[in-house]
Amino acid sequence: MSCTRSFPLLVVLCSGCFEIAGPVSALQKGCETSADCLDKGWICHEGYCLALPLVCDGDGLVEAGEACDDGNRNELDGCSNQCTLARCGDGFLRQDKNAGEIGYEVCDDGNDDNRDACTNDCRLAECGDGFVALGEGEECEDGNRSDEDDCLNNCRLARCGDGVRRTEGDEAEACDDGNGLNTDSCTVDCQVARCGDGLLRGDVEAGDLGFEACDDGNADDEDACTNDCRQAVCGDGILAPGHGEECDDGNSENHDACLNTCQFARCGDGIRRTDAEAAEPCDDGNSHDSDGCTVTCQIARCGDGILRLDLELGALGFEACDDGNQINTDECSDTCRLPRCGDGFFSPGHEECEDGNAVEEDACLTQCRSARCGDGVHRQDLARGEDGYEFCDDGDGVDGNACT
Repeated sequence: MSCTRSFPLLVVLCSGCFEIAGPVSALQKGCETSADCLDKGWICHEGYCLALPLVCDGDGLVEAGEACDDGNRNELDGCSNQCTLARCGDGFLRQDKNAGEIGYEVCDDGNDDNRDACTNDCRLAECGDGFVALGEGEECEDGNRSDEDDCLNNCRLARCGDGVRRTEGDEAEACDDGNGLNTDSCTVDCQVARCGDGLLRGDVEAGDLGFEACDDGNADDEDACTNDCRQAVCGDGILAPGHGEECDDGNSENHDACLNTCQFARCGDGIRRTDAEAAEPCDDGNSHDSDGCTVTCQIARCGDGILRLDLELGALGFEACDDGNQINTDECSDTCRLPRCGDGFFSPGHEECEDGNAVEEDACLTQCRSARCGDGVHRQDLARGEDGYEFCDDGDGVDGNACT
């Protein structure tokens, strides 16, 4: 025979030959039998699990209302002093179990917060357990041992500069050397250094792969720094107007249209062009028009209208005059000689005649005057009877002597 009598704050349970009475300290709905409440050490009454702590007498006998009764007052074993079974989360750290045994606890903080130092399965929080323990300094927790994703193995959020290269996710890194330097092969934004990124590498020696003499970060190949990160130099074949270059043909030939100084070849620069495009006969680099090379880089010649002054009389190329024409009967011959009697060229302004010989007794005297009766020169070039024939010529103008 069993019986139950209920009062507002008192439950009296009768079962067979004993009766237990005590105040209800807690209740929870949802049971059919007391077996449903044993994990809490409670009893089932009218669909409610009732906690009757005063029922636990510690006599070592498990009685109604007790989940256990070990007969001691040790709160740190498998049975609490309230005759409930010890469980992870009850706030009591069990001391009766060894590591590896069921029920062993490393910690028990009595709460259900999985993000503090003690997890809900009574283990110390550690990086990699899958729970973010903010109070323990964890920023993330992905529960894996991959160091190349968003969460490092030290439970810190992966970030550029941490020295661990991320290879997964939307923010994968090309490199990460973790040194904070922008002058080596990996930049501070975790990109592989490249020529043109505007960052001058200082970790590579000249001649080694990746060496940069300059890096201006632009795609302009005509400034002081070329697109392959070399200092623009005359002769590299890249025109750099900002570097003072007018031309750059990339060769060492100094006699073409572009000098080795990367300036355009021009008449008067002192360098004779020999290329077929615009060859120069000469270029003496001065502004004198009266020497062997004119200011137009042409070889001086008789008849060019420019009087040479660089030669002494008798030297090859000497000019006494140069009137720029080929007329031999003016004041300058076509051999650039001044007109003179006997040179064979009649100069009307200076000569009456010119027969080019040194014979005094013909029609033209050696002073280039026409022979005439009374000039004192006896003509010998005519036969008696020819016009101008002279039998005698004493040049005295007296008509009564031997020669009339």
